[in-house]
Amino acid sequence: MNALFPTFQNENGIGWTETHDGYWTVVVDGDAVNTRAITKAGSSFIAWIGHQDRHWCFERALKACAANVRLQCAMADEAERAREEAIASLMRMTPEQKARAIDRLEAERDALDYSDAHVDVVARKAIIDTKINRLRQIGSAA
Repeated sequence: MNALFPTFQNENGIGWTETHDGYWTVVVDGDAVNTRAITKAGSSFIAWIGHQDRHWCFERALKACAANVRLQCAMADEAERAREEAIASLMRMTPEQKARAIDRLEAERDALDYSDAHVDVVARKAIIDTKINRLRQIGSAA
């Protein structure tokens, strides 16, 4: 603990340290990886949560930081669960089902050569190639 800049924590699991005058580092639920910052600007406090979220009191800025960290963590957890479910679903596919899925993706990729100009063909083809490669890797790992 730094004597010049003590760390505080409230009952909601939000901790903060004033690292220098008018600048606080916020830690939520003890997760030092996902920190946010609060700065003082005139009479208001700005919670830096991907954008400037201006508040009239420090407590509201703390709540905004905590809500943002918890939302980001929840979204990351949900994405991980969805990824694991997708992999499990692919692992349950028979080789014939995987071959049909690869054939459908290859046909979609080939059809992009004839698409309208507003479609980002290169990016879309890259996404499809990634999906095909994943299907082939999962098929060969089984």
